Amino acid sequence: MDSSGVNAPRSLDPNAPVDGFSYVQEIQPIFDRHCVSCHNESQIEKSKLSLTGEVARPECVKLLGVGQVDPKRAYTQSYVTITTSGNPDKNPWMTWLKPRSRTGPLPPYHTGACKSKIMDYFEPAHYGVQVSENEKRTFACWLDLLIPFCGSYTQHNTWTDAEKAEYSYFQEKRRAYAAIELESLRRSSGE
Repeated sequence: MDSSGVNAPRSLDPNAPVDGFSYVQEIQPIFDRHCVSCHNESQIEKSKLSLTGEVARPECVKLLGVGQVDPKRAYTQSYVTITTSGNPDKNPWMTWLKPRSRTGPLPPYHTGACKSKIMDYFEPAHYGVQVSENEKRTFACWLDLLIPFCGSYTQHNTWTDAEKAEYSYFQEKRRAYAAIELESLRRSSGE
């Protein structure tokens, strides 16, 4: 039995499927099915938004703000577009909590999907869009999870070979320590 759980080795393939909530795996397909036909680079004059899943150009990623994003990520055009500057106070479509938001209990419906205008765009009133209830809930969940991009530490990385080698070294070290701990637990419990 493999009980390594979080210590299980993770793929360094930046596009490998992950178990966590991944924007590219959960949200981009919703945009692809319902939004990209109108919101793409060729329609940018009309729609003003590109919601494609292509990797964002470097000059676009700078819009996210220095110090607010990991420069080693391959952000998509749609993520950069809808999160604008990465500052929820300046976003016209969505609200989410910032890491430095006020502490303590927040009142109900303070922020998130319930306060985000973007949820209105998933209704037929927006050019006949037919988004399923499950897709709306998935999008709302993403907002309420504070708009994560990656579902794992290794997802959508743009790491150099040296950085991948260093990560692999520590990943293997973690796996080895987990195996030692598991063996120790087995011996102490008399298995």
